[in-house]
Parts: sequence; C-alpha cells; structure tokens
Amino acid sequence: RRRSRFALRTLAGTSTGRTPAVSPSSRIKLAAGTITPSCDTLQIELIRPVGNPPAVLIIWPAAPSVTNANPKAIANVATAAVRVLGQAQARLARL
Repeated sequence: RRRSRFALRTLAGTSTGRTPAVSPSSRIKLAAGTITPSCDTLQIELIRPVGNPPAVLIIWPAAPSVTNANPKAIANVATAAVRVLGQAQARLARL
C-alpha cells in the first residue's frame, strides 16, 4: 500500500515516546548579587546539558532597573555587575 505524501512523520529531534525530546541538564549557580539600590539581582549559572557543550546563562532582572540619575550611581551599578561577573568567572575556573 502506498503512503500518502501528507502522512505525518516524526520530526528530527522530537520525542517519539521512547526517548525524551529534551535532554536533562545540570545547573550550577556560579554567582549572584544585587546590582542596584532597589535590590535588582544578577544571577549567573553554568548549564551542562547531556550530549551538548556547556553554556553560561546570565539572568538579568526581569524588569528594567532604575537608579539615581547621576554618574556615580551608574558607575556603582556597573561595578556591582562586573563584581558578580568576576565571581562567576572565578568559580567557573575552579570547576
């Protein structure tokens, strides 16, 4: 019997019920810290998916951050963000 050219087929990389479509991964918190006076947090994680190369996930605040409108306040936010990034880099180097 001939198969219709419109027959449904499983797409490559999707689940067939035998194997999951998404590989499990491990997440390691590398660093997190407050970057504004209003307590906005920057978080950095290492993700190690099974069968794929590791990646670093940088999680910025969900909403826009607000700080005082002066050069020192902006410099403080930048310094805090760089400090968190530096902590993540140091932790990653130790792994």
